[in-house]
Amino acid sequence: LVEGDSFSFYLTKVAGMNGSSMVLGGVNTNYAAGPFKYYNLKSKSYWLLDMADVVFNGTSYKPTSGDLLGIIDTGTSVLAGPTKLVDIMLKAFGPGKEKQVDCAQIPTLPILSFKFGGDVYNLKGEDYVLKVDEGSKTVCIIGLIGLDLPPSFGTAFILGDTFIKTYYTHFDVANARVGFAV
Repeated sequence: LVEGDSFSFYLTKVAGMNGSSMVLGGVNTNYAAGPFKYYNLKSKSYWLLDMADVVFNGTSYKPTSGDLLGIIDTGTSVLAGPTKLVDIMLKAFGPGKEKQVDCAQIPTLPILSFKFGGDVYNLKGEDYVLKVDEGSKTVCIIGLIGLDLPPSFGTAFILGDTFIKTYYTHFDVANARVGFAV
């Protein structure tokens, strides 16, 4: 029933900030700083894409066998991946820092990259760390959690709002693909 059989999500960088938008019937080019790059769906039921690699702090997390998949999901606030891999990634923040970091460290945190085809989508610390007000102070929580999906998914990462707030996302139902733009 939606014209163009597609919809898109633009999310502001700051939680609770006005300006986020769901566009029914395509995209609003005012939200995109450049063109969209599109990737064909591997499965229409989960907005599932083949991923070429996940790289964090210079280390590749591509499995030696089987598929590496990305699930694009507006219903997940953070990034989620196989617990075993996420636990290794979180060790890069230092002992006891697996859940939160000093907010002053955000600009120096490692890059987290998701590769689709030959394209790389980088998330900086400011993109994957959530700033949460707790009374009179702000706590900075790492927006990456372990979540083990059924084995039929292989190695899969859920790219939720943490990814979508950095990359304007177009869910193109008519052409069975998802597109990203800065």
